[in-house]
Amino acid sequence: MNAGPEPSGTRYHSLDQWRGFAALWVMVFHAVGVWLDLKPGLLPGWLGTFCNHGWLGANLFFVISGYCIAERCVREYRARGTVRSFLADRLLRIYPPYWVALMGVILLNLAATLVNGVAFKPGNPLPDGGQGWLLAFGALEYWARVPDYLLVAWTLSFEVGFYFLAALCLGLASGTRRPWAGWALGGLLVVAGLSPVRMLLPLLALWPQFALGGIVWLLLHAVPSTGARLGVASGLFSIVAVAGWHLAPGGGFSLVFVCGCAFLLLVLYPLDRRIAAAPALRWLGWCGTFSYSLYLLHAPIVGKFRNLLGRRWPADEPSSLWVPAVGCGLAVLVSWGFFQLIERRTERWRRTYLHRPAVS
Repeated sequence: MNAGPEPSGTRYHSLDQWRGFAALWVMVFHAVGVWLDLKPGLLPGWLGTFCNHGWLGANLFFVISGYCIAERCVREYRARGTVRSFLADRLLRIYPPYWVALMGVILLNLAATLVNGVAFKPGNPLPDGGQGWLLAFGALEYWARVPDYLLVAWTLSFEVGFYFLAALCLGLASGTRRPWAGWALGGLLVVAGLSPVRMLLPLLALWPQFALGGIVWLLLHAVPSTGARLGVASGLFSIVAVAGWHLAPGGGFSLVFVCGCAFLLLVLYPLDRRIAAAPALRWLGWCGTFSYSLYLLHAPIVGKFRNLLGRRWPADEPSSLWVPAVGCGLAVLVSWGFFQLIERRTERWRRTYLHRPAVS
């Protein structure tokens, strides 16, 4: 989930590398997961463990998005923008590419059904009924407790919800002309997300992960000393990690992981430009530029490729590992093409329509 680069101020240049890593990690998890489920020892211990935990890449995306949204909220506040303009900017950023990807997946599922001679049934290959279409196009299946048509849509359900919570913080700061009020509300929502209150509003369960990115942005801009910054972060992130581990069973591990990632973002910030320019990591930055397209499209591509060849090369055979490897390569190429043809063009349209300045 690429929330876009920062539009102004101190840009975190190596976020593209982080995005690329997160998207590729999630892709590998979806591509190799079937093999590892059937034969856990198929890959060496450390590599199998790494692939099995690729789902954490989605949580890492929340931290990155939180950082970028904090920057955008501050920009809106300083420019005396409105909550409406902020929400329009964010929703038009994620929905148009998602809609095109969704239509592409629907067509792909239709083609697969016809080729395989499988009978049509509710939910396959098309969304189930009128409500199913509405939920799919809104990426809202998670809140209706129905299966996501596009596998990663559940994260967009949370992402859109986070935009509205961020808009509340922005609205409070703009209405009172006190920036600290917006940050304070965001902090209170973190506390709520680590407490039983989250049961009343499930969206709050993952808000602390998103808010960690905002905290990173705030510390980088409000605390000039690196030592003081890391000291404050150590205390804050430790509290969040411990609270999440004890008060949010089932989600504690992912929260501890993203706390570590947020801290690492602060530690590596002095080396940001060197990391972004490192020749050995430029390929990750390249993947990061179209990470949203890759995130949207990788699962149906690697899944259909695996299903197409699965009968001849069973998933529990080591020699069959070339199937997910080629599937991943195909997903990267298709996603890059999708980025060039669809995502970049919708981005240009969004900036023109909303009169947003181009960003580097």
